[in-house]
Amino acid sequence: MLQVAIFLGGVFFWTFLEYTIHRFLGHKPKGRMEFTKEHLRHHREGHYFAPFYKKVIGAFIILGLTTLLFALPFGILNGFVFSFGVISMYLVYEVVHKRAHTHAPPHGYAAYLRKHHFYHHFRNPEMNHGVTSPVWDMVFRTYAKVDTVPVPKRMALKWLLDEEGALKNDFVGDYQLI
Repeated sequence: MLQVAIFLGGVFFWTFLEYTIHRFLGHKPKGRMEFTKEHLRHHREGHYFAPFYKKVIGAFIILGLTTLLFALPFGILNGFVFSFGVISMYLVYEVVHKRAHTHAPPHGYAAYLRKHHFYHHFRNPEMNHGVTSPVWDMVFRTYAKVDTVPVPKRMALKWLLDEEGALKNDFVGDYQLI
């Protein structure tokens, strides 16, 4: 039972890492770091995602650091369990983030997360840094409630558009092409 709680702690800790990495490494260095360059390219191009090998390198760094930091006070087994939770949620994040850009939302929470995320992309990059959860945006007051997301037509996600390039009726209340 203790290991389950530690694993879930790692899952929750990922949401904090996701927020802080995105906010402070993705945006603040303004292109001075490789991660920032990749992230800003993702913002500019929308469909671009960093190559897999770079994500693996980042995952190993996070895995090593979280294992070490948690293992020092709580033991090596607990360090690995915690890190397994972190990495598991990181993998969930990767899937959720990629699908947000490439697929229409399958349900209400996915639709909510997409609006939250795309407000960050298309309206205000200083707000809504969480991709899998808005919790840390709420805690650190970078949460913006989103009604309609203005999307530049040149950056419109394929799943938003019909064959003629107009906004699909399903998304008219949530998105606006500009």
